Amino acid sequence: MDKASMEILRKEVNRRFFEKNESKRSIMREMDVSWNFVHVWTQAKDQDFTVDARGWKAGVSRKHPVDIKSRIIAIRERLEEDPDEFFSGDLAIQQRYADEYPADPVPSIDYINDIIRAAGLAKTRHKKCRGTAIRYLCYPQHCITRVGERIADVDHIGHKFVGGVSEPVHFLSVAYRNPRRLRCIQRVSGETTEETIAITNVIFDDLGWPDAVKTDVGAPFAGRTDRKDGKGSRSVPQFAINLLLHETTPIYGNPRSPWNQGTGEGSNSVFGRNFWNANEYTSTTMIDERLVAFNASAKKYACYEPWIRKKKDSFVPRICFIRRAAEDAWGKNGIISVAGEQVVLSKEYIGYYTFSEWNLKEEKLEIFFEREGEIQKIEEREFEIHPRSRERCTHFIA
Repeated sequence: MDKASMEILRKEVNRRFFEKNESKRSIMREMDVSWNFVHVWTQAKDQDFTVDARGWKAGVSRKHPVDIKSRIIAIRERLEEDPDEFFSGDLAIQQRYADEYPADPVPSIDYINDIIRAAGLAKTRHKKCRGTAIRYLCYPQHCITRVGERIADVDHIGHKFVGGVSEPVHFLSVAYRNPRRLRCIQRVSGETTEETIAITNVIFDDLGWPDAVKTDVGAPFAGRTDRKDGKGSRSVPQFAINLLLHETTPIYGNPRSPWNQGTGEGSNSVFGRNFWNANEYTSTTMIDERLVAFNASAKKYACYEPWIRKKKDSFVPRICFIRRAAEDAWGKNGIISVAGEQVVLSKEYIGYYTFSEWNLKEEKLEIFFEREGEIQKIEEREFEIHPRSRERCTHFIA
């Protein structure tokens, strides 16, 4: 395939992912391209499609050193045996290979995976496919991505105990969707709003403030906003206020839907597998020392490069909500809960996902419905801030 045709193919893969909201697996099947090709060209909507990162001259067959297989296997084994290394997958092997053999072409991810599988070293893990929900339940994936380029999932990791100690150990997890794989885990004394804000600020000050933060509706993040008794209706959570003061938009996932936090849940799984289950911890001091090494390894694994977010010309203070419409008590209409208040929708949307944007400056609520990448506004209404919350929001609604 010539260079021009290759660029067209790359652009089409990118367009289908970002504009048509197609899953990577669907693109791979329909366009008959490899998973790695889809992954490489869906990193960012505006990435450079002319880059040739093969490491060898176009039109010339790639030549690998004769001992490349033994090198890859040896690197994999060393990564798994090294207590200071927490990642031993294809990308970690590729990075280590480039460091150890700078004069040789770097093997591709596909080639490394072929070698690892042939050597019987591959670890098979079951991956849950959520494409059905995204497509048939109209999950608002494109609504989320248009909020900002850099989005991070924030979540708590609990149910961890140190041997001989009755008190549980808590962690706060931050996982970026862009740049992919960038994550940071910190131990916290408890799942409180104050502690969550303090540790989140430390992490974002270090790694960079994202355009949006996606969380669940747990008390440290949403406060009393989603209480069923109606108290705190239309109030702005303290966690959200802190994000808005840094010009970062909060996005609250659908209640009782962990898969909505796909990036965060995936990062938590990596933490459990590569950190918590890989060692037997006897004290919080030991945990904190190992966390320093884990986070440093995670930075390297994600090819982290420091960035400073550009100052925005204008920032609209808003809170976003992902909600799946349910049937109301009378069985006549659809209904969703936004900021603790029940919002009635047409019955046609029952069972489907919606995306709500609460503009705090204009005190207006807009509700959107997304289908196959097409977004339409289905509801708009006034939505005043709770009086007590308004006093705390004067910095960005005046």
